[in-house]
Amino acid sequence: MTVIIMTIKIRYNSQLTWIDKMPKQYSTKTQSPSQSVSDPSSPKQDSRTKISEVFGPVMEMNVHEDTRERLRGIAEFLEGEDYAKKSRGLGSVYRKAVNDLINIFYIDCIFEAKTKPAKALWNLYQENYELRVVDNLEKKERIKSLSLEFPSPTQLEKGLITPSEIKWKSSEIGKLDDYRWVINTLEKLNNK
Repeated sequence: MTVIIMTIKIRYNSQLTWIDKMPKQYSTKTQSPSQSVSDPSSPKQDSRTKISEVFGPVMEMNVHEDTRERLRGIAEFLEGEDYAKKSRGLGSVYRKAVNDLINIFYIDCIFEAKTKPAKALWNLYQENYELRVVDNLEKKERIKSLSLEFPSPTQLEKGLITPSEIKWKSSEIGKLDDYRWVINTLEKLNNK
């Protein structure tokens, strides 16, 4: 025997309620308990776990189509990639752009460096941003320019504010391009 069940999700007083609506055929044969439990190691669950680790817990956000296009443009600007022809799989691009915008705005407009190491990292961040976004310099060129004037991000993270002879690694510049790392490190240095 086959039964048709129809469901749609609606919002009612901030709670999700299920109402029969969309056709979905299934067999009425009984299932064992192991069949009804979702597998925590399924690819879908692994993907959701990874997204949560990278971007944090889920936060629902509605965006108008024209605003979404602007967000795509911002992501292209920040990442130096062309997403115009990509119509699917932009969720992680949008998430990263929103995360980056929040952290950039917080660093530039709200955060106040109080300690010497925090001020040095803030200045290094500003200079790197100018070289990367405004001057469009590659990593090697930025490392060459920044290492003359600033200690490496790893040294700053330890509270050292004097440039050293130690050569920067490409991963060092990657830290400066990670706005979340920058603000977390700035806040940590401010509390020392």
